[in-house]
Amino acid sequence: MAEMLKPRLGSLGEDLELDELPNRSISLQKRSSISNLTGLLRMGKTRSNRSLTLLQVHKRLQVFDENYKNFLTTVCKTLTISPEMIFAMQSSEHGKQLLELLTSSESTDLNRFLSVLCPQIQLVVGSNNQILQTILQTSHTLHRLCKEQSIQAISLVETLRTICQSLMKAKHLAYDTHSTQIISWWLPQFVEMLCVLLLISEPTKDGSTQQLKDTKTLESYFSLYQANLVIVIYLLSGEYLFDLKIVDRVLNLQRDFSQREKDCLDSLQMKTSQITSSIRKRLRCTFKDSLGDRLKCPLDSKDSLAKNSKVDSQVEQIKQWKDIYHSLPPVCCHSIYLFLLHMPSDLCDHFSINIPTPTSLTSSQLIAQSNPLLALLDRVLKIGEVLEAIRATWPIIFTEADKQALIRTILVVCVEAKKLHKLESIPFVVPESWDNWLLYLELLEDFIDHMIILVQRQASLCEAETLLGKMIVQTRFLTQISRIEADEECIFYSF
Repeated sequence: MAEMLKPRLGSLGEDLELDELPNRSISLQKRSSISNLTGLLRMGKTRSNRSLTLLQVHKRLQVFDENYKNFLTTVCKTLTISPEMIFAMQSSEHGKQLLELLTSSESTDLNRFLSVLCPQIQLVVGSNNQILQTILQTSHTLHRLCKEQSIQAISLVETLRTICQSLMKAKHLAYDTHSTQIISWWLPQFVEMLCVLLLISEPTKDGSTQQLKDTKTLESYFSLYQANLVIVIYLLSGEYLFDLKIVDRVLNLQRDFSQREKDCLDSLQMKTSQITSSIRKRLRCTFKDSLGDRLKCPLDSKDSLAKNSKVDSQVEQIKQWKDIYHSLPPVCCHSIYLFLLHMPSDLCDHFSINIPTPTSLTSSQLIAQSNPLLALLDRVLKIGEVLEAIRATWPIIFTEADKQALIRTILVVCVEAKKLHKLESIPFVVPESWDNWLLYLELLEDFIDHMIILVQRQASLCEAETLLGKMIVQTRFLTQISRIEADEECIFYSF
């Protein structure tokens, strides 16, 4: 771990001019050939036009809050929570108390912050405890650096390194899509704060430290960052799951689950048999053509992409951090680039904060536009991947931490299942496909209840393997619907 995070030093050149900034499309794969620490030190000491630098930092400040609120709207779609609910929480009594703790308290004890939230918050915070604690500690360090008269670039790097180490230890982020999305929203803001500290400072006479200038701008940035940190605590702690009424399901099953478990077992057996039998019956015929030739959009793919691109250009929506990055002033881009060189490339990729290249639509976006059925089945397969992760991490001997982590992961599956009930359009043309789809959704609901019950009574690994294996296989088998649709030789039209 330490080796992965160790700075790789090199040479960036003796003179750093604003017109020599690296192209934004530069790849993080080149990090080994560019000095990250040396580059940061030189960035702080030899900026050729300080007035231009400050002008760009001020320009960025004007849209910082707007950009990340826009980005939050996209994150909310993953969490199935409305942005209005989050903003209401910010201005609520809980939100004000959290902000007061962040601004006035010297304590970074996570329990003090969680005590402001729901009394049963430990039920849903899961494995995010350590991440939240690290975020609070590093943000406190950031606040302290903002108050100091001078800083060192190496101090900023160490702060970022602490975050990286915590995130790399959090194995649940590999399958907890909600926590990943939340951190993907917060982490770029943290990096931007590090950049601002570097950019509004000037070297001292001996060159050993940086003297902070324009503290008013720095305070404005940090106030916006702290306000957003309230949202991060609210989301990473999982309190939004209470507001979505998702946790009620767990609480209800805690009271009496003996009869519900029997009902789930009977229902699971019946529905899996029905789905399997129905799909197998349709698969007995021979298939001559591939799905790509059978399912077509009514518009030519190029025309469709052009149409969608035109719509996207008219609506300024930030769907990922890369959309923000492309709009940053040059000096901000360059400083962010140098800080990202201190982060492991796998971490940058996972949180989608790798330096982007100006490309067209991704393969997943192309699939979603040209074939809604494949896009839908891909979402189902991702649920199967989460189930595989649960199977791989099921404990032999339960601890309270194990129980909390599993409950949170199951609740994430519950939210994803809820999203499957709200299709933008129905991508089926075969009645049996639609029937099997509805049956699968019912099956998924019974499975979630049964999984919650297994966690509550700390079921054995063998029992969990049996249930999870059945659901994982059934989830994969559901993708055979695509072959049934293809065999009908139907053309799908979007309504």
